[in-house]
Amino acid sequence: MTDQKFKIIFIGLFIMFAQGCAKHEQTFEPNYGVTTVKQAKQQLGEPQKEKDSVVLPNQKILTFENGVQLQAESGIVIAKSRLPLGDEKVLQHWFHLLQKSSKDLKALATLEHNKTEYMLVDAKHGISIVYNTTLNAVVRVYEYAKK
Repeated sequence: MTDQKFKIIFIGLFIMFAQGCAKHEQTFEPNYGVTTVKQAKQQLGEPQKEKDSVVLPNQKILTFENGVQLQAESGIVIAKSRLPLGDEKVLQHWFHLLQKSSKDLKALATLEHNKTEYMLVDAKHGISIVYNTTLNAVVRVYEYAKK
């Protein structure tokens, strides 16, 4: 096998591996209230950043690649925040999926005057989303234990 073919095969395998890892991070589904931080790290690897919550004691925010964040309390994962995938960026997707409408959107306080965001909460499904009117897109998906 020539060096050129070896390089092409190596680069192809590297790209496939990288894409697989990125997809795995986005699809990691913890059992909220049961999955430990140690188990999450085994699945996702070490977080890029880990910080204590400024609001609640005993809580940590772990930030992983591709925008995945886990919220943990006393070493147990209680919530996940991630970027929307594919059709999840479209607000209509969530209205259809959660059987909600625009009247269910709640305005969020923002620091920037020209940036308006709304949250759609569905505790029954354990999902909340943030919709940005300037971008006309869902910008964040929050997942937590279903009620």
